[in-house]
Amino acid sequence: LQYPNGIEVDLDGFAYVSQQGSGVVTKVDPYSGESWIFAQGLSSPNGLTFAQDYRALYVGSFGGGIIYRIPVDAAGNAGQPETFVTTSDQAAIDVGMTGAFDGMGVDCCGNVYVCDYGIINVYRISPDGQTIEIAADLSPPSSWIPNMQWGSGLGGWDDHTLYVID
Repeated sequence: LQYPNGIEVDLDGFAYVSQQGSGVVTKVDPYSGESWIFAQGLSSPNGLTFAQDYRALYVGSFGGGIIYRIPVDAAGNAGQPETFVTTSDQAAIDVGMTGAFDGMGVDCCGNVYVCDYGIINVYRISPDGQTIEIAADLSPPSSWIPNMQWGSGLGGWDDHTLYVID
């Protein structure tokens, strides 16, 4: 693995690992140890998150200014990666995205959340990628937001709260 960073697990238990150094996302069978390239040719892939229906994997580029959307078919195979959002999109310009995308998450409505390492913000992006807003500005006291996860609703973890690691 070349600089593994993001990890996500699908409904069948396969792990997906972003390799920032090689521009690929690797799919790993945790039972057999077998792995294969799920997607390649990505610019510095980092954070990963599945859409709420697991029919797409979102991948944030750390420093590349791109969030990819990779369609996933019913058999778990990847389609061609497509650009979901870039920092050159007007909605991204309007909120000041820097493109140092790190941790990611998706809520039950299909909104994509992404940490922007450069300016310590968490952005909420609509499912169609057209609307972007600042969900949280965590600049001072925070200095780095590497990841996030929605609460499970179990054991005191509120399922309406996005937990962010600093």
